Amino acid sequence: MTGRTLVILLGGAVLLTVTTLVAVPFWAVLTAMPDRARPSLVQNLPPEFARGDAAFAARIADTFPLGSSEGGLISRLRAEGFSSDPPAANPAEGRRAWFVLSEPSCTLTWRVGWRAEDGRLASVAGAYGGTCL
Repeated sequence: MTGRTLVILLGGAVLLTVTTLVAVPFWAVLTAMPDRARPSLVQNLPPEFARGDAAFAARIADTFPLGSSEGGLISRLRAEGFSSDPPAANPAEGRRAWFVLSEPSCTLTWRVGWRAEDGRLASVAGAYGGTCL
């Protein structure tokens, strides 16, 4: 084995060791944190966008049934960190709220849209999606 080959092998071993020492703890922190940063309404949903979207829509429909209080929906969404539009001049246009979570490789967004009549929910829907590298 020549000196050059030995230097290349040792350099590769050092690089592999340093990468492992940095990447493993970083990966452990990233995989442990996301659910703690997410509101309860969006926790434990399937990670695939199509399945997650369907599960989130069902969760919103179950949590905020038609006829329930719009004030209750708004309070819950605000308490969980969702941002929302101000009330529209025309109530028939409805309202929206959203929660955005930026992760290292994706930006995830959960949206809730609703329309109320006399303070009661006439329609409500949830949607989930995102953009990933």
